[in-house]
Amino acid sequence: MKRIVSCILGMVFIIIILSTKSNAASSTATMDITVKENYTYAYNVLKLVNIEREIEGVPKLTMDKELLDAAMLRASELVIYYSHTRPNGKTPGTTCGKVYAENIAAFPKIPRNAVEGWMCSPPHRKTMLSKDYISTGIGVVECDGNLYWVQLFGKNRLNAISTKPSDREITKTITALTDKLKLSYLGKTEFNYDDIKKSKTNIILQNLEIPRVQTEIKSNDLKYESSNSKILKVNSSGTMDFVSSGEAKLTVSLKSNKAVSINQKIKIKRENYIPDLQISGIKNYIYTGKEIIPQIIIKDGDYTLIKDKDYKITYTNNKNIGTASIYIEGIGKYSGEIKKTFKIIPNKLKGLKVSTKSTSSITIKYNKVDNVSGYAIYKYNPTSKTYKYYGKTKNTTYKINKLKSGTVYKIKVRAYKTVGNTNYYGDYSQILTVITTPNKATKLKVKSKTRNKLNITWKKVSNASGYKVYVYNTSKKKYDVYNTKKNIINIKKLKAGKTYKIKVRAYRKNGNTYSYGTYSSILKAKTKR
Repeated sequence: MKRIVSCILGMVFIIIILSTKSNAASSTATMDITVKENYTYAYNVLKLVNIEREIEGVPKLTMDKELLDAAMLRASELVIYYSHTRPNGKTPGTTCGKVYAENIAAFPKIPRNAVEGWMCSPPHRKTMLSKDYISTGIGVVECDGNLYWVQLFGKNRLNAISTKPSDREITKTITALTDKLKLSYLGKTEFNYDDIKKSKTNIILQNLEIPRVQTEIKSNDLKYESSNSKILKVNSSGTMDFVSSGEAKLTVSLKSNKAVSINQKIKIKRENYIPDLQISGIKNYIYTGKEIIPQIIIKDGDYTLIKDKDYKITYTNNKNIGTASIYIEGIGKYSGEIKKTFKIIPNKLKGLKVSTKSTSSITIKYNKVDNVSGYAIYKYNPTSKTYKYYGKTKNTTYKINKLKSGTVYKIKVRAYKTVGNTNYYGDYSQILTVITTPNKATKLKVKSKTRNKLNITWKKVSNASGYKVYVYNTSKKKYDVYNTKKNIINIKKLKAGKTYKIKVRAYRKNGNTYSYGTYSSILKAKTKR
């Protein structure tokens, strides 16, 4: 007998000695694939393998029915997932209880190529020539022009086949774990509406182990959805119907498990079609009491369309606060129409300032804005570093309560108009920064004294930046002012045995702005004689 000696490169060969343990997960999907089972090639492989076994003095293998059926199933599964792990996560041994080992290959064109490849690999060779195996099952299938080869080996319980089955085309239902499946979209993603109105989708399954292997999925296994049926429709067979220009998202998923899906953006264009052109010049406008006519610009590439030649335009609700509409209709060589909207909003609020303030509240006031429903007040939140809605009013004054003493607050206001169930807001006012009044200084007392000094303390005021200390000067008949950042001060250069009137007030500073608390009660303190 003549031995096969050449080795085939550029093909994929794997061998494994099998157990029957399964590691299948719970999330699975099913799909149908159509393959051609090539029994002629399968028996040619058997003949070539037995030639090699005869040379080695090993008994020939016999084709076993159960192993043959299992091998054809495994060859079909390789189309979806090329691995010794089945697509469903189980081992090849779960196809048939007789399976002890498996050789697989992809892409050999003829039986001799497949056997040569296995013979050039020591592990494959050892398996094929092992005297431990007496039976075999060989599967060869063709799908999308590629051939997949499987040889299973058995040790006992022989069920020999007397007649070779005929080659046949067959559709098989394959179960697979979802993480073994990847859908891809092939073909065009941009279409010209004027050239084509329909197109068939082409969804393929990507083999994760051999990325260049792509298998078309039957449409009856897939579910098709469009994000916008006014632009794109898709029927149950995967045919896309282009309704209008624009973009829509095509979602395709397996019916058996929607977790296996793909999203593809589809763009449809139309020549000289107004909705496809670049339209600019539309923005929000401030209420004036008069009709507002935006100066829009429509561009078709470098060409700027001319009003009343290439398009005509009409407006509605473009006088009062609310949403105005612009209707643009193509004329001449341009077709289609489109609706655009813009908002007419209240005027910006002005004149925001402090009316009164206290240790726990701020009253603000501002100028009246014409033709509005009210005013919304916003207070800065230093934690989130954003302005939070605080409240609203119909008046031009508003009192903000429950504030902390001696604290910096930032406030802004905007006018709004309610139209139906919608509020239309004007621009924010300038930011008003205000400091609440610090608390009153209390519990003034003399800590120590000498003939010409008085050491005065008081209770610390929360949030105070510092304190102003006032000492009455009888000669000048006014208070001398001292500054300190602590709640203690040493007043010097005083006269012995003289009584002085002293008062204190806290302040909070922010930039160059001060906010003063109320004066403390007057403390009368006398120096030593």
